[in-house]
Amino acid sequence: IAALPHRRLWLGQTSAFATLAIEIEMGKKRPDLAVLKAQAALRDLPLARGLAHQYADVLIEAKNYSEAENFLRDQISLYRREAKLQHQLAKAYAAENKQALQHLALAEAYALEGALPAALQQLEIARAAPDVKYFDHSVIDAREREWKEKHKEELADEKKSK
Repeated sequence: IAALPHRRLWLGQTSAFATLAIEIEMGKKRPDLAVLKAQAALRDLPLARGLAHQYADVLIEAKNYSEAENFLRDQISLYRREAKLQHQLAKAYAAENKQALQHLALAEAYALEGALPAALQQLEIARAAPDVKYFDHSVIDAREREWKEKHKEELADEKKSK
């Protein structure tokens, strides 16, 4: 048990060093090397949330958009309450000019952050996007109903507390 704090310190330093090494590669404009270092770091420290976020950013910087999207969707399925993942996914979609999906991801992020009016506004933008698909409309409609009801409840609770 006495060795456990030492191991935690080592893991923290390893994560910090890995993050720094990745940042150095990005600073040197070598995104491909940064991706390789980020992949290795995530393999060694799969639960390091900061490394996961950095990996997604590096994939986007390296223009590996589909890989970034797949990685972020996997992360979102595991960590549903992390708004940052939705923001990163929106950034990947924006880089590929996937407007409807970009605004859907932003809507999800804002909803997670508790900004339901902003989330509902993003749904409207997504609905009007030129590349919106039938399935997207279904998601938009479902989320809109859910969030409008939740927002209505929040407003009612606010009135009660005054």
